[in-house]
Amino acid sequence: MPRRRAQTELPEIVWRDGVHLAGSLLWFDAPRRHHLSLVSDARVRLGRPGKVLATPATSALLGLRERDAPLLGEYGHPLALGPLRIELVPSGSMVGGAQAAVETERGRLLYAGAVAPAGTATAPPAGLRSCDVLVLAAPRDLAQPPRARALADLTGALEQALAADRQPVVLAESPGPAQDLMVELAARFPLCAHRDLLAHARAYGRLGIVLPRVRSFRGRLPRGAVLLWPPAGRGARALAALEARQIFSAPEPTDLAALIGFVETVAPRRVHVTGARASDLSAELRRRGCDARPLAPAQMKLF
Repeated sequence: MPRRRAQTELPEIVWRDGVHLAGSLLWFDAPRRHHLSLVSDARVRLGRPGKVLATPATSALLGLRERDAPLLGEYGHPLALGPLRIELVPSGSMVGGAQAAVETERGRLLYAGAVAPAGTATAPPAGLRSCDVLVLAAPRDLAQPPRARALADLTGALEQALAADRQPVVLAESPGPAQDLMVELAARFPLCAHRDLLAHARAYGRLGIVLPRVRSFRGRLPRGAVLLWPPAGRGARALAALEARQIFSAPEPTDLAALIGFVETVAPRRVHVTGARASDLSAELRRRGCDARPLAPAQMKLF
C-alpha cells in the first residue's frame, strides 16, 4: 500500500451507537439517529430521532419526508458542517449510494461503507478520493470471484436447474441487488419477483431508471422462469409451496480483489473495517502492509 508522510494525528473514528467521527456531530449509517448521520444507501435501516444526510435518490427510495429532516447532498457539491467540509461521491453500490469525503483539521476521512468500485448494472462506478483515514464495510463473501464471473456462474447454475425441471429462486436484497439482477438476467430468463422487489423497481422508474418488465409472483412459477425473492420477504408460505424449488444467492456487488484495488488507489494511512467479516478483511489488508483494524461495538467487561 502507498505510504504517506507520518503525521502525529489522524481523524479519530470510534464506534458509539454507530460509526462516529469523534469530536463532531457526524455519524455514519448509525443504527439510531444522532444529531446528523450519513445514510450511505437505501438499504440502511433508519432509527429515530435526528437528521440524516443522504442523496436525493436515497431519500426517495427510503420514503423520507420533511418531518424526517433529510439534508440532501448532491454528488460533488460540498456541504459545510461547522469546521467540517463534506462531499458526497458515488459508492457504486446502488442507485443513490454515496461515500462521504470529510475534510477535517486532522486530514481527510473517507467513509466508503459498502463500496462497489466497478459500480453495478444500475449504478455508476465508485468515485475515488485520496484520504488519510478510510472506513470500509467488508462484504459477506470474501471468497467470491470477480462479479462478472460470479454472475456467469449464477447464470449457468440457473440454466442447469431449469434443465433438471427445478424451480430456481434467487435471494437478493432490495433495493439494489434485486433490481440489478432484473437487468442482468432478463435477457436470459423470464423473471418473476416478490411484490416488495417490484415496488422498489417502480421507485427506480420514478427516478428515471427503466428496468425490464418482471411479472409479479402469484403462487405459481411459469415453466422456464426464475423467481427473485428477498432474503426475509413476506409470503414465505407461498415460496414453500414450490415443491421443486432450488435456492440460489445473488452475487455480492464487489469482491476482495476489487476492494484491495480501491484501498490501494485511495491510499489511506489507516483503515477501519466494519461488518461481520471485518476481522478477516482487516487481516488481509494488514498482510499487504496496510494499517487496518476492525471497528465494532466495544464489549462490556463482566469481571
